[in-house]
Amino acid sequence: MTLKEKGEGVGMIHKEEYLEMGLIYAREGNLEAAYKNLQTALLKFTGLENPQTKVKVNEQFLELLPLELLSYYGLCAALVKNRVEEGITLCRKALAKEAFRPDFYLNLGKVYLKANQKAEAMKIFQRGIKFGGRSRDFMNELKNLGVRKKRALSFLPRNHFLNRHVGRLLHELRTPQKGV
Repeated sequence: MTLKEKGEGVGMIHKEEYLEMGLIYAREGNLEAAYKNLQTALLKFTGLENPQTKVKVNEQFLELLPLELLSYYGLCAALVKNRVEEGITLCRKALAKEAFRPDFYLNLGKVYLKANQKAEAMKIFQRGIKFGGRSRDFMNELKNLGVRKKRALSFLPRNHFLNRHVGRLLHELRTPQKGV
């Protein structure tokens, strides 16, 4: 059988290349382009070439796919196509197989946010910080959620005047002064 008969002729893009392009687009925030590339990679990994074909996801099928494809396709399916349940399933599957990947936590957390499950998203982001340090992406997501710092004086209510003033003072002490 020749390369042309196998569909691997000149100019053909392989499934790994679609996957890599999809990952690059996703990390850059271009989720539409990421979705298209990841969907093509998914179809090529399964042996299906027609993007109109509806792929039925089952456990055996998921075992054969790269974990990055599961996680990032799940993210894109949820955020681009509003298929949130599918996104949660795929992201959780990838995370269950490789629990030390901070990007998998970030993806799952974003899908939970799309599903309006903020408490679950916050838990996932906080777990992700444990595996990825205090990365900027996790901190931005938590900040967008409105996660506040602990009270300066935990025995007083947050809105107590002493808590507010001591908190401001501590914040100023921690913030480096410019020009000093």
